[in-house]
Amino acid sequence: MTRVILAASVMLLSIVALVVAESASVTIYMYGVSWCPHCRNMKTFLGEKYPGIFTYCEVDTVEACSRAFTEWLKETGLPGYVPQTLIVKNGRITAVIIGEVLNESFINNLVSLEPGESIPVYQGTQLYGMLNTSKINTTLVLYTPSSPSENTRSGITMVEALVITMLVAIIVVPIGYTVLKRMPRRPGQRRTDKTSRKKR
Repeated sequence: MTRVILAASVMLLSIVALVVAESASVTIYMYGVSWCPHCRNMKTFLGEKYPGIFTYCEVDTVEACSRAFTEWLKETGLPGYVPQTLIVKNGRITAVIIGEVLNESFINNLVSLEPGESIPVYQGTQLYGMLNTSKINTTLVLYTPSSPSENTRSGITMVEALVITMLVAIIVVPIGYTVLKRMPRRPGQRRTDKTSRKKR
């Protein structure tokens, strides 16, 4: 039984490691302004649906965000509409959304895209055009707010909760098994452990 628990624990840890690695490679990066209702809606939606991978950069209140957004627009030639959301995978932009989109399945499809030679740009959920990746320097857009008031990440992410749950299970299951195995049996209760039977 101990071997089964150890094998299950190793398998669970492997799965957790894969989930963490996959989710850590994606960032949803949104430019917005404080007075824009569409930005507020999108910020709330993305913060709730994608905690831990969503970063918000407020262009009108954070100078570094303003500079990054200006450079982004200069480099891509895109219109300066907000919200403007970038999906970044393994450090490369894979999709851009201009405007408010509160469609989880649409965004999930964009999150699953792999980096390629061109970047689809959507206005809402409609394809607006394509950007050539060779002309884009992704380091210009990945400013990460440093103070808690600038950053929308808060609390525990789903991946962190999964890791904690798995670690607790890996610790508790063997302890529970050991305690149950050592408990005295009630009169009339049959033993299921083959090694504890006496030969007659």
